[in-house]
Amino acid sequence: MPHTNMRSVQDPHPCDPGPPAVVGFRGWVPGGRSPAQPFRSKRSAREGGVQGLDPGPPVVVGFRGWVPGGRSPAQPFRSKRSAREGGVQGLDPGPSRRRARRLQGMPPAARRPRRYDPAKTGVALVAQVRHVLDASRDLDAKALAGPSGLPGWNVHQLLVHIARQIEAVPDVLERAAPGKADLDLARWARSTVTIADRLDEDTREAAAGTGSALARLEEAAGQLEAVLDKAVDPDRLIAITLGSMRSTDFLVTRLVELVVHSDDLATATGVAVPLDRQAVAAVVRLLADALADKAPGNSVEVRVPPYAAVQCVPGPRHTRGTPPNVVETAPLTWIRLATGRTTWAAALDSAAVSASGERADLGSYLPVLG
Repeated sequence: MPHTNMRSVQDPHPCDPGPPAVVGFRGWVPGGRSPAQPFRSKRSAREGGVQGLDPGPPVVVGFRGWVPGGRSPAQPFRSKRSAREGGVQGLDPGPSRRRARRLQGMPPAARRPRRYDPAKTGVALVAQVRHVLDASRDLDAKALAGPSGLPGWNVHQLLVHIARQIEAVPDVLERAAPGKADLDLARWARSTVTIADRLDEDTREAAAGTGSALARLEEAAGQLEAVLDKAVDPDRLIAITLGSMRSTDFLVTRLVELVVHSDDLATATGVAVPLDRQAVAAVVRLLADALADKAPGNSVEVRVPPYAAVQCVPGPRHTRGTPPNVVETAPLTWIRLATGRTTWAAALDSAAVSASGERADLGSYLPVLG
């Protein structure tokens, strides 16, 4: 009868005992297994190496663990880094994707669009609307007739414009949904300048037909809260004048309108208009991303602590340590710069912004919002 659990046995019987046993790395394995792989592992084949059997191609040790040598010859490692550091078998891992794009003359890969939490966006929008309402209740007829700081608008017209931005949410939700979204937030910010004249004309006309801006604001706030559950649906698409976008992204654009014009209202009337922290964070990030989209590159780092840091402006790429070109400013100053409420030169003169490095001049790229 056949013998088991033995390395190699000469049977004294005239009958054939069958193929001898083969000792592998993790225990014995019957020699009758596949000739191409008689061992439990590649390592056991190299270390055991009995009976002159060919264990096949050697194991390739990568940076994060061993990978069978039978993987694709073009990429036998877990990562480019592992191939460079392991460097066995003379395999060339080739250039990284980023370097390959530069060598081929291709533009840098597009940044992945930033995502905003729909629930937090909705809460922040409602909170900022309420702040505007509270501030508006303290305004008398003289204050409403006073200048808003925006060309040709008084405070009454500014409040009507704010109300119309809130009314836009239920309005777009009633329209037929488009098939796909073709407008992201950075493109929206850069495209608003194309409809500035139309917005100005529509606002003047709406203000002329509005008796009480406060009453219109209150009504718009109620309409917003009634449709907010629909608006925060991440799968809902809506159509606007500039294109089609996600409903949740459209809510972020409403935050931009509310935060920017809340600051306008406070500056024009002297009445404090609190800014919701979550709303400010979203607006700062959107405008920073819009700058990076307008001036793509990696030579300048723009920091708006504690909310955003982006790289922009064409030029030499910086990867380690302190960047040679850095711009840093406070959130509200950045919002005013990015929306044209203040100029780059004025911000530098007042020390509201710090800029170091020969390329740290954003004057030609601001504002980013029309």
